[in-house]
Amino acid sequence: MKARVPRYLAALWFGAALASLFFYPLLQALDGDVYFLNWEPANTAEFAIAVTGLSIACAAAWIGIGCVASERWKLTLLLLLTVVPVGAFAATVLRFLPIRDTVVFAMARAYVFEGLAACAALAVLALIVFQPRWTLFAVRGIVLILSPVTLLMVTTTTTYAGAAAHRMFVPPPPPVPSAATQSVYVFLFDELSFRFMYEDRNVRAQLPNFKAFADVSTNFLAATAPGHETITSVPGFLAARRFDDVDVGGNELYEVRRDGTRMPLDLGAPGGLFSRARASGRRTEAIGYFFPYCRLLSGIAEQCRAFSFYNYADVADGFSPVNAVITNLILLPHQRPFGWLKVPVFARLQRRIVEQTMVAALDGLESGQPRFRFVHFSLPHLPFVFHREGYGNAGDPMRQDTQNYESNLEYVDTVVGRLVAALKEAGAFDESVVVITSDHEYRGEHLDPEEGAHVPLLIKRAGQRGREIVTDPVQSERILAGLFQPAR
Repeated sequence: MKARVPRYLAALWFGAALASLFFYPLLQALDGDVYFLNWEPANTAEFAIAVTGLSIACAAAWIGIGCVASERWKLTLLLLLTVVPVGAFAATVLRFLPIRDTVVFAMARAYVFEGLAACAALAVLALIVFQPRWTLFAVRGIVLILSPVTLLMVTTTTTYAGAAAHRMFVPPPPPVPSAATQSVYVFLFDELSFRFMYEDRNVRAQLPNFKAFADVSTNFLAATAPGHETITSVPGFLAARRFDDVDVGGNELYEVRRDGTRMPLDLGAPGGLFSRARASGRRTEAIGYFFPYCRLLSGIAEQCRAFSFYNYADVADGFSPVNAVITNLILLPHQRPFGWLKVPVFARLQRRIVEQTMVAALDGLESGQPRFRFVHFSLPHLPFVFHREGYGNAGDPMRQDTQNYESNLEYVDTVVGRLVAALKEAGAFDESVVVITSDHEYRGEHLDPEEGAHVPLLIKRAGQRGREIVTDPVQSERILAGLFQPAR
């Protein structure tokens, strides 16, 4: 019996190595992008259980493969066991290598992937037939060489085990007595491009709900967002000013100035959008994805709900280690062959984020308390999985082209129709200020980085009945900040 112990220990080590290699995309994101994961202690527990379970399963498979008599069958089964974990590790490492863009470009060319896949299949078949013993030794050696990633898995997971739960935030003090009577609703659609919404000075006929809203709103035809990317633009809206750059370090957000200095970013500081809203006596509410809004606006938002593109557990129901597996798949590259695993679950995540954002956006509209509600939708940003009537996968939801984008844009038009209808049904539309805008343009276009991010900005003021046009250049964040006046 004692002679068997090293065999099982070796199997457990190889099993843990394969599990760690498979989860390397999530491990790398946890180490480098924990800020955007909206990580919670419960996620650490899910992750640990998933890694442990997969380690045991891989160890059992490793032992079982070792019992196979035929070297060729043994090699075939071992290759099937190791190809996905090693591939996930290699794909993640490739992201940080200088050849990444070249590889992605080459693999996207017609027949390149098919040709390489055919050559690889023939090479593997030849090794199985003619060199099974040598190849078995090589495969085991590769896994052994990569196995220290297990230690990295343990140390990184332990480091972030107590990460602050993003849904827990410090409640603000009681609001000041309010002289405000109007609620303000800001609906920010991620990557909503002016060029695709408007034709000349009019909203395109293909977007009837946008057009109906524009006909009773002030249309700013030369509005620019605070930045060309979400990471700079949304903080610009919330801080009511522009930044040269915004960066993340660990679990903190920083303003990066032109001289290279980095300052922690306080989006609840006086002068910011939420501070102005509270000073005017309105209840403050934030709903959105990508950013940990509850932590960003701690002490200034009275209610919040944050979603992440990467943390699947945030929109799944209940505690489950499967959440860690699905999140890991979402973090794989979308190019083939990894896209076959990533795209289906990524598409479903986009659907659930949109559905739950919509539920939160429409909640409590009938309340008579003046409020400021900021809603950041993950549309029409990719994955492009919507059409006018709802959810339905495109041929390639990750392909950035006009057809895919316009299909998602038509669903945004449907969402706008639902938002307006709900506000009207609650009796809140006429008496409220309603804003539709975006954080940046569609990045599938070839845009001049020196130009401002030209985005739609439509503001329907309380009691407004007709369409107004403003052609002067304006900064969207300043217009939004100007909607609030302190209570007297």
